[in-house]
Amino acid sequence: MWIATYETRHFSSEAYGATEDEARSALTAGLKAHAAEYGATADWLEEALSAEEWECRLVEAGRCYRDREAMKIGD
Repeated sequence: MWIATYETRHFSSEAYGATEDEARSALTAGLKAHAAEYGATADWLEEALSAEEWECRLVEAGRCYRDREAMKIGD
């Protein structure tokens, strides 16, 4: 599973997908909805949609992550 995240000082947004593209598409849709809900400027939305501002990472179900890294548990 992929997680795409975008963080500002006021909000943290994350979206999930079976592929990186699916997670990015879901985050794009969410940020557009957020901008409409809060009346954000076009400049804010353009910056938010910049791929440079996002973090995308692959995670596994059933694993524990600390500080966004999988923990080594057991032997």
